[in-house]
Amino acid sequence: MFVYIVYQLFRVTEFLYIFAVFTILSWVFLTFDIAEMTSNEKLVSVDFEVFGKVQGVFFRKYTEQQANRLGLKGWCMNTHQDTVKGVVEGTPSKVNEMLVQIMLLI
Repeated sequence: MFVYIVYQLFRVTEFLYIFAVFTILSWVFLTFDIAEMTSNEKLVSVDFEVFGKVQGVFFRKYTEQQANRLGLKGWCMNTHQDTVKGVVEGTPSKVNEMLVQIMLLI
C-alpha cells in the first residue's frame, strides 16, 4: 500500500512538474509561409543554447522579432542554468542569418 501511494504521489508530482515546465516555457510561434518556398528548397532545423546575460534583457523577444522578419519558425525558452535554449527552422540561408544575428547580439 505504501509503495502504491508513493508511486501515485510520484506520478502526480511528475505531472505537476511537467505542467509547470510547459506553463513556464515561452513558446515563440513563428510564421512560416510554405507557398513562398520552391520545391527544391530544403528545410533545416538548428538547436541552440545561448550563454551569458540573456535573461531579463528581452533576448527572447528579439529572437522572435528576428525570426518573424526572416520567415522562420521555432521556439525558445529560459533555462534554470540562466541560459536560453531554442530551435530555429527554415531554409539554410535564413537559419544561418538568424544564427549570425544571435551571435552578434551576445
